[in-house]
Amino acid sequence: MTIAAPVKTLSEKAIALDMLLGAKQLVGSYSRALNESQDQQLRSVLETQLRDAIHFQESVAQFAIQQGYYAPQLPPQQLVQQDIQEAMRVIGQANQSM
Repeated sequence: MTIAAPVKTLSEKAIALDMLLGAKQLVGSYSRALNESQDQQLRSVLETQLRDAIHFQESVAQFAIQQGYYAPQLPPQQLVQQDIQEAMRVIGQANQSM
């Protein structure tokens, strides 16, 4: 008698993050290929493929963000603003305890 191994299934989150990683790698690959290409016809095809890959990556990223699977890094200005707000909060607490 043979006992079947349990079947492992991928979660929607794992699939979405894997697709996002693949899409990011695809964008990078097309970008590098475009930078290396000397042939204008090939460059034109690669530009189209790169734009399509970027749009696909954006749509997968938006899905992952909406589902709470992925939290992209904030733009530098927002990171600085958060740091300033946190510093002001700490200063306010320090002033209250004096």
